[in-house]
Amino acid sequence: MLAAAPQRVCSFLAALALSARCPLEFPRMTLWILLSCLSVLIHGNDELCETTGDASTLLQHDVNRSRQQGAWQDYCDNLALSMRSATIFGGNSNIWCTTGDTPKSEEMGVLSQYVEDFDASRLFGLTINGKPYMVIAADREHIAGKAKGGGGGCFISWSTAAIVLGNYDEGESPADCREKVKYMADFLMSSGY
Repeated sequence: MLAAAPQRVCSFLAALALSARCPLEFPRMTLWILLSCLSVLIHGNDELCETTGDASTLLQHDVNRSRQQGAWQDYCDNLALSMRSATIFGGNSNIWCTTGDTPKSEEMGVLSQYVEDFDASRLFGLTINGKPYMVIAADREHIAGKAKGGGGGCFISWSTAAIVLGNYDEGESPADCREKVKYMADFLMSSGY
């Protein structure tokens, strides 16, 4: 059983996952999955210690726990490790979890409409937490925006029931934000959300 070690292990894995020196045979996403699982261990979920299987099985177990206990916050906290803020919300604009800047309800309503009509996002742009964004890419799976006047950007992806939003600052990696947001949306989709 892990005692005080999980927090040190989480810090190490977070630093390694965000490091450009991460070995190719141990991809960043694998580290991110392990970090998610260890985060659950820190918060007292002893069931994971006895679970066997690969990291995706452990993460699925974590989603089942979250579904039962409403503990979505761990997902946003892990998403926000490499970006300014992260939000997961339903198509009805109900926030499931958020870290950092929280979009306003009306902004989430517009983003929900853009999931159905992503071409409209190109015409009208995005506003998140009062900050305007120019849409630089939009398709059936995601929308990417660049902050007007510089200063970072955003990436939005969705599953059947959830919309995942990540914001990054100038100097943070747009590719990391896109990768993590897209992965989370795909994961939610495969988990029935």
